[in-house]
Amino acid sequence: DQARWSTDGQQGISLEIVNACEDKWTDFLNTAVQNWDNGFPLDPLTLSVSRASYDPVCEAITGKIKVCNADYGDTRWRGLNELMLNKQTNTIVSSTAKMNEFYLSTESDDQKLYTMCHEMGHGFGLPHWDEDFFNEDM
Repeated sequence: DQARWSTDGQQGISLEIVNACEDKWTDFLNTAVQNWDNGFPLDPLTLSVSRASYDPVCEAITGKIKVCNADYGDTRWRGLNELMLNKQTNTIVSSTAKMNEFYLSTESDDQKLYTMCHEMGHGFGLPHWDEDFFNEDM
């Protein structure tokens, strides 16, 4: 029942990741894309990255995952992914992944990369498996 990207019937999905972040996020985004794109022993993702102007609003682009950063304030989230869905087919129409500088600007590079990878995973259609925020990560 999980939402998914529409495919052409081939194995895996091919997606464009639109980098609308400030330049300081480029290395984190490229590393996250590399980590996701180099699956082993199966490689179900074929990813490419394009560059867009910095977009703190993070307006969605149909058929793509857009990644942005800004100070979104004291929201209680470091990163957030928003999916637009076609309810009739239960397919993903677009995804936006937001990196919240309010929290991440003082975090380690490892936390920034973790947040980027995590939110991109939601953009691929992966849900949370553990919704208890007070225990150790699975």
